Amino acid sequence: MYKDELVELGSTIRRLRVEKNLTLAELSEKTGIQMATLSRMENNKMVGTLDAFNAIAEAFRMKLSELIRECEKDQLEAFEEHLVELMESGH
Repeated sequence: MYKDELVELGSTIRRLRVEKNLTLAELSEKTGIQMATLSRMENNKMVGTLDAFNAIAEAFRMKLSELIRECEKDQLEAFEEHLVELMESGH
């Protein structure tokens, strides 16, 4: 993955955290990552480390590769939605 794609993992992390009914504080406790850092990652303001992504994946009971696939799926869905919007607008 490129740096831009790693940054976009933040949106996927937020989606998964919400789906799993975890607060930032709870995810912070499970991962050992400060809440402020998690927030910046979720808001795509910083790129996490490999260790951070591993810890987050483990907190979600996933492998890192599964977390990355979730991000790729989110990106594809966003792209498809954008294409539909363009087609509907006639562009």
